[in-house]
Amino acid sequence: MALAATHIRFALDLKEKYGVSDTQKYIAGTLYPDSRYVTGIDRTVTHPTDLDDAFFKLDDFKKGWFVHLVCDNMQYQITTEWIPDAFKGIKGQNSETWIKRSALKVLQDIDDIRKFNFTDYLPALEYVETPNGELEKEVRQYNKIFSETHREPSRYGINDACEMWRRFGIGDELVEAIRKKSGEYANNSDTMNILRKIYPEMLARAKQF
Repeated sequence: MALAATHIRFALDLKEKYGVSDTQKYIAGTLYPDSRYVTGIDRTVTHPTDLDDAFFKLDDFKKGWFVHLVCDNMQYQITTEWIPDAFKGIKGQNSETWIKRSALKVLQDIDDIRKFNFTDYLPALEYVETPNGELEKEVRQYNKIFSETHREPSRYGINDACEMWRRFGIGDELVEAIRKKSGEYANNSDTMNILRKIYPEMLARAKQF
């Protein structure tokens, strides 16, 4: 998963491509899939692999959902190519590579949140759909986490992102591992120079998708 600022920035940059008319539904849709951290819905349900499914063209919420999946795929693809060291080691949820990738996503989110008027789009999180039978209050809880941890874009940093992860319930040990690895990457100028180029490449590839 990319994080909130990256997802919203990416969705806005592709809004015209997908003929979106209701921005609120579109933004809510693009953040929806990772509500699984709060609702407990299986990732395979919120992150299906068939991106050609006509379901994703039905309305603006579903278009946002689709763009979330494209964003995740592009970010994973490019990060694998450009920062291969982040994919060395034991793989899988909460593994060493998961921690490395999560740290890189934190730093990309920090960079992306400063590239557009992020707070203009926080009201979109008042809109909620529960396409997989989630409890509405749990999806609202998930949206509230983003609204609170990202409410001051100019000050948003590693600690704020780690607070988001903590509230997602991944456990203190993993949160601290992400915090530590994020700091290591942030102090590596070569890694940061590469990281700042990932978003433009994501967008370029998505426009050809």
